[in-house]
Amino acid sequence: MQEHLPKNETLLKEKFSFHEDNLQATINVLSQTEWGWLAGIVDGEGSIIMAVRNKQVKSWKGKGIEVQINLGNTDGGIIHKYVGLLNRLGIQPKLREFNGSKNSFLKKCMIYTVVMKMSQILILLTGIEPHLASEKKYRAQLMIKFVQRRLTYIGARTKQGASWYTDEDWQIAADFLKVRPYKSVDEVLREHTIPSDKDMTCSDLTGDRKSSPEMAAASI
Repeated sequence: MQEHLPKNETLLKEKFSFHEDNLQATINVLSQTEWGWLAGIVDGEGSIIMAVRNKQVKSWKGKGIEVQINLGNTDGGIIHKYVGLLNRLGIQPKLREFNGSKNSFLKKCMIYTVVMKMSQILILLTGIEPHLASEKKYRAQLMIKFVQRRLTYIGARTKQGASWYTDEDWQIAADFLKVRPYKSVDEVLREHTIPSDKDMTCSDLTGDRKSSPEMAAASI
């Protein structure tokens, strides 16, 4: 059954369709190698964030859903390459500088990047999603769905005009908050052979020798 939309929402959907037609052309600006690098740095060092906050849009006030892709690093070369690739896609992240101090967990200067514009988030996530390996892959899929809806139906309200968001928008946000790691440490241990060297255990990666197989066996 064909969906019937108010005139203004129909125009917005047509506008988004035009944008969607050009999305692939924008993604093709970068090579698959470059997209793989972007996915790797976001997977390891970045954050894909969806948060519920108090918002105000003109005369409307209420709970709103914010989306961001954040990445910070103390290595200027990494940030320089990351921002350079985003710029080639037409994405202009906000940059913030955090100076380390002896009283802080951060000992070096860190540059922190933030992408908040939905159309730019859609470009970045669509390009990196096929290459992601962690739980961020599922977060990316949900955020792509959410951003596509918002770009298409932005300004959607209930009959009472009480909300800028639909029930499906809120459901996507709820699902996003329930995302768990793709594979647990135990699952990886069951699927892969552990090195025979007793000093090389998976638990060493977290610095937790107490929970290692050797320590557990020794306590019996």
